[in-house]
Amino acid sequence: MSSVNRDGASMGRGVGLFLLFSFFLNCGVLFLYGAFKFIAFDLTKSPSMVSLVGSVSASAFITFGLVSGIIVDAISRRLFIVSYLVIFAVASMVFYVLYAAGFVTITLFFLFVFLHESAGTFSFAARNSVFYDLCGTGQLSRWISYRAIVGTLSSIVALVVLAYFVGTSSRFFVVYTVFLILSYLTFRCIGYEDQNVRKRFSSPGEIAPFIIRQFREFIAVSRGNRALSFLFLFSFFKTIFVYWPMAVGALLKFGIGDDTTRRFYLYAMIFMELTTVLSTYAIGKKKYFTNGSFVVGVAITGLGIALFSLTRNPYLSAVMLSIMYVGLAISAVASSFILRMELPADHHTQGLAFSVVPYYLADVVSGILYAMLLKFCTVDQLLLGTGLALAIISVMVYPLAQKKKISS
Repeated sequence: MSSVNRDGASMGRGVGLFLLFSFFLNCGVLFLYGAFKFIAFDLTKSPSMVSLVGSVSASAFITFGLVSGIIVDAISRRLFIVSYLVIFAVASMVFYVLYAAGFVTITLFFLFVFLHESAGTFSFAARNSVFYDLCGTGQLSRWISYRAIVGTLSSIVALVVLAYFVGTSSRFFVVYTVFLILSYLTFRCIGYEDQNVRKRFSSPGEIAPFIIRQFREFIAVSRGNRALSFLFLFSFFKTIFVYWPMAVGALLKFGIGDDTTRRFYLYAMIFMELTTVLSTYAIGKKKYFTNGSFVVGVAITGLGIALFSLTRNPYLSAVMLSIMYVGLAISAVASSFILRMELPADHHTQGLAFSVVPYYLADVVSGILYAMLLKFCTVDQLLLGTGLALAIISVMVYPLAQKKKISS
């Protein structure tokens, strides 16, 4: 066997194991994200508090997302992945004991969410860079598509497990710990070695100036790249409209009040994920994406939200909601492709970490905004207005997006 074939086989094995690791970790994280909403409602019986879960989560990413990529690359990608898995496997079991004993308040719960998401920011930046380290650029679209499919499949598993445990909130933390342990064991099998160049600081006083300098350089790079600038700005705008319908609005429309309606919502989400798998597989055959592709996906998402708001039959609602998920799949793959092709090597991890900041900043705005609007509007009214506005604005912006060509 030639060295090229051996290298290809080694790369394939590494990426395959990483995708398995991602599968276990995504199962756990997505399971916990869904559980957060149920826990918030069980503790307070307030739909507005459910809307605020995303804002608390997003505030953690905003707090650390601006610098997490810089710190990860300056120290160790591997270290931040392993530390996250070990620390929160232990922390989740501690929180399980407190929750089961009745000591958890909504304040303590939100503190756990914030700390978990803060650590997740560093782990997210590290995992993204490790994935791109392993897959290279030769078959980039295919590996991005496979990663998206794995993410969707793990979401389906997470929803099935969550539906099974939906009436036992305290056990959510035990299930999450099991997924973290499986993730840790799989990651160890990859044998990944850091490919970043560690920074040697002679004193703690050198760290802050280094972070500031790297951040300023990245901002300058982003401002000078039209494709990146447009992607970041429109991602923020899109998510203000999309986050609440996807994360909270659908749940409130199907019904959060009892276990039966919760399970129907979770089964509907499984259908959404299957739709995403098929869409992502088809999209992966396309070899080139632009910001125009991203905007088309957003427009389809808006159309799906509007149609979803008009339905009354729960099964028809699930069909209409799937249109939204087709649009989300298109925009997600397009975004990943643009980031990989446009981010310079010196700012790769930092850029991948920063790329989620517009989304999470929008989550904060969306969660607070819609929590207030729920006091004046019905769920269906908010969904209809959101969907129509998103679709119309996307059509108006599309000509501008087409001008932001990828430079690579």
